[in-house]
Amino acid sequence: MASGRENIKDFRKSISGKKAAVWSGKMQSLMRKCATERGRKTERYVEEALEALRQEGRIASFYMTKKWSREDRRGVDAVVYLNDGTEVRCQIKSSLAGVEKHLAEQENFREEIGVIYGNYLAGETFEEYKERIFRNVNVLSF
Repeated sequence: MASGRENIKDFRKSISGKKAAVWSGKMQSLMRKCATERGRKTERYVEEALEALRQEGRIASFYMTKKWSREDRRGVDAVVYLNDGTEVRCQIKSSLAGVEKHLAEQENFREEIGVIYGNYLAGETFEEYKERIFRNVNVLSF
């Protein structure tokens, strides 16, 4: 059975050069839109988990950075304050590839920004998801 990637290659071979380029460009645009939407949903879901943790008293507070703010441009999606007063600056990623890329890029910066793997498609209940986010934030504080 052919993989999705092989099917795309076969399809691209079956159409002429200019049509293939147009189709490829449209497909890339669609893939970017899907990735952007997945990222937004992940950030919203992480925000819901952090709010639940705040209401339970397990974290002191948090805020999500505004789009295009100075913090956002530096790669910070959320700032979490733990009960002991520790501030944890976080980048939220919806894929393991994004996590790995972020960690590789972090080696070049002086300021440490932790990464939360917030994949909401992992088949977890909200309680399990919330616990994973809580453990992740606490690990980042050390």
